[in-house]
Amino acid sequence: DPLPCPVRSIHMNQIVSDKWDATWIDAFDKKTIFEVILAANYMDIKSLLHLGCAKIATLIKQLDQKEINRIIEEEEKYRREHANDNADDNKAEEKDDK
Repeated sequence: DPLPCPVRSIHMNQIVSDKWDATWIDAFDKKTIFEVILAANYMDIKSLLHLGCAKIATLIKQLDQKEINRIIEEEEKYRREHANDNADDNKAEEKDDK
């Protein structure tokens, strides 16, 4: 079943039709949820992508603006770190090829 938009509750079990989905996604910390979202997007698994995004929406609904900005900064830092890791890996591969 499609998830409601906008998300109107802070409780995943009130948003999803399958309670297992709610229990499963609720078990993760924010970092892991972001990783699930990125993986679901990469593998084009729409239902998992929507589930992860809905969970983040429930977390955001509970926060003030200062906390929302902190979460976004954490995600940007994580992406930058991984982008640097990937760039380092690519440089090492190019060096090995020569």
